[in-house]
Parts: sequence; C-alpha cells; structure tokens
Amino acid sequence: MRTYKVIVLPGDGIGPRITEAAVDILKNTDVKFEFIFYEAGDEALNKYGVAMPKETMEAAAQSELILKGPTGETAKQVVLPLRQELGLFVNLRPARSLPGVKSRLYEGEEANLLIVRENSEGLYARIETMREEFAFNTRLITRKATERIMRIACEHALRRKRKLTIVDKSNVLISDVFFRNICREISKNYPELEVNEMYVDNCAYQLVKNPGQFDVILTENMFGDILSDLASWVQGGLGLCPGANLSEDKGMFEPVHGAAFNMKNKNYANPTAMILSAKMMLDWIGLKHGDRQASESAEKVENALLTTLAQGKKTPDIGGTLSTKEFTVEIIKNMV
Repeated sequence: MRTYKVIVLPGDGIGPRITEAAVDILKNTDVKFEFIFYEAGDEALNKYGVAMPKETMEAAAQSELILKGPTGETAKQVVLPLRQELGLFVNLRPARSLPGVKSRLYEGEEANLLIVRENSEGLYARIETMREEFAFNTRLITRKATERIMRIACEHALRRKRKLTIVDKSNVLISDVFFRNICREISKNYPELEVNEMYVDNCAYQLVKNPGQFDVILTENMFGDILSDLASWVQGGLGLCPGANLSEDKGMFEPVHGAAFNMKNKNYANPTAMILSAKMMLDWIGLKHGDRQASESAEKVENALLTTLAQGKKTPDIGGTLSTKEFTVEIIKNMV
C-alpha cells in the first residue's frame, strides 16, 4: 500500500485543535499517511519574524499534499504565497445542506453546489501600487488561466449534475467580456453540459433566493471569494465550509473560516470544515492516483460526518454539547 506524505500546517487560534481532529479522522481510514508538521502564521511571525518560514515553504514546494489550518492576521502572507508560488490555480469551495444544521434555507429546501474559483489572477494577482494620494490594483485575466479553469469546472460538472453557471460582470468590465467569451469557446467542447451565464450581482441574489438552482458555479478570483462566503449559509456558516487549492500535481486543503482566537485553547471548536477539507484531499488522491481506497475512504468520512450530525451529535456552535474531541470520536465510530 502506498504511503502519502502530507505537510501539515496547523495554523493559529483553533487551527491546531481542528487540524488534530482531521488528522485523527485520516488515521482511521484505509489510506496510509505520513504527517509532517510545519509552522506558518501569526505564531510563526512572533517566533521567527516571518509568517511563512523558508523551511515551511520549501517543504510545501516539495510535497504533493498540504493540509492547512486557518491562520490569523498573517493570512495574506501565508495563503497568497502558497497559492501563487506553488501554482495552485484552482480553488474549490463546495456548499451543501447538512442534516440537523440550521441554515438560511427555507424549510424543506436543500442545496448542493460547488464554486470553482480561478485562484491565481484577477485583483489578487498582487499587481498593485499605493502612494500618498492614490492606490490601485490591476485586474489580470489571461486566456491561459481562463481556459484551464473552465476545463476544470466542466470536468467537475460532468461528475455532478451536468449544469454549469459562468458568473462575471461582463456588462461593465471588459476583462469579464474576455473571460466570458473564452468560457463560451471552451464550453463547445462539452455538449453534455447545460451551460448558463449570470452576472455576479444577480448570482449573489439567486444564492440567497434559490441556491438549489445551482450545481457548479465558475467565476474569477475575487467574485469567487465573495460568493463562496455567501454560499456558506447553505451549509450553516463559514465554520462548516471546506476548501481545496489545486494545481495539476499538488493540493492544499483548508477550511474557509478564520482562526477564531476567542476560542483558542477551548475544546469546543467545530472541526467540520477541517474534516471535510480532509475528505476533499481523499477525493483528490482518488482521482489523481486512481486510488480506489482513497475514494471509498472519502465517501466513508463524509457519510460518517453526516450520520453524526443527523444523530444530533454536534458541537455547541450548531446547537450541540460535544467538545471537539468528543465530536471527532463520534464520527470515527460511524466510520466503521
């Protein structure tokens, strides 16, 4: 059996505790892992004077898999270099209804969607200037990046409900006219898909009004950042939402939420987002390496989590009484 080496960045605040939960879950799957821990974030900055130590970046660059906890005020100094220097051009952010978890959905309504976000360009490309009288960021959209992210979105849609919504602001921004036109070109290679187009402001409205209409949403970097936070209400809040940052040969898996310093050293943080991020890592391993055990383990982890929630076994933030550790133990029991 192959052993997968995972670089683990526990992060700040509740990061170490929820990361421990995800690692415990992974240790109870049928996949063999080697976990190697490194520092990055606010505490690393206090210790070493840099949020992203050289050793951490080198280890991440040499590894195929990174499991990352949330970071605090230094998030930009950690996440953007990892995404851009490691070429993690895909950001996947799913949002789905969870049993026993109150959300903004109407009673009886369910949703299960995936936001595919271009992760390397747009206003986050770090092409920026600040002076005393002005500041600007340059919004970069290239053909290469748009073509590859559209193909990724189409492939995900093929494995789901075969419905793809392209989201932009092409009625105002010429760069989004460019984005939409390229997406249209690529969509011709996927006749099996139902492809729709929507302006980003309307998409935000529709996510609130009727999130069940969406399957896969494709958009550029900043719009994807904002829409995925909005879509978190489908799931019940940011604390429940996982994420994956991918290239063709690397994956970094992390929760969408922050470090929640007010809960540091308290054993009631909800590890759901971190555990679902670990599940996404198993999914990715299964697809990339044709590893059936990894794919089956991903399904087992997700089903066990959903079963645990349906049983009413939850952490305090979503109406339960279990500690982080107790919640994790219940999930592991349901993985049998």
